[in-house]
Amino acid sequence: MLPAYCKPKAVNLNSKVGPYQKYRPLIKIWKKRLGSDYVHLHHYCQALQALNKIYKEPEKKKFYYKVALGNIEYMERNASKKFVLMPEIYNTKAKILYSIGRTDDAVKYLISAMRLKKNFSPPYVKLIDIYNDLGMKDKAKKVLKTGLKYNPKSKALLRRKEELLR
Repeated sequence: MLPAYCKPKAVNLNSKVGPYQKYRPLIKIWKKRLGSDYVHLHHYCQALQALNKIYKEPEKKKFYYKVALGNIEYMERNASKKFVLMPEIYNTKAKILYSIGRTDDAVKYLISAMRLKKNFSPPYVKLIDIYNDLGMKDKAKKVLKTGLKYNPKSKALLRRKEELLR
């Protein structure tokens, strides 16, 4: 359930054996695609892994949210603000923040993700959902309009459009 770029990050570089060694050749490919900040990416992968564990152990979700946030904050401190995956990282952080009741912070991170990559629809979708949850339909519609301006073919945004117009 992790993105493809996470598999090579599971390789133990100090060993020649183990189940993930078959992904060793992919390290160079992903580093070339994602740039020098790829060196830090295992922290984001660990954050995603912690979030996945919430489904298996919901009684430990508070712990897993803390682990995920710690790893994402590592990425914020150590990776470039221009790292190609930063919009995704901000979007993930916003989801966590919203889940733990920090709505204002979640909104800030969603807006940051949108500014970094205007045509990346997930932060628009999440912000629309947050505004809907809060009963702020006018704000949700405004976000939808902006999201569709930059990504008019987004299936998730088009679904939200249908829902908002009902």
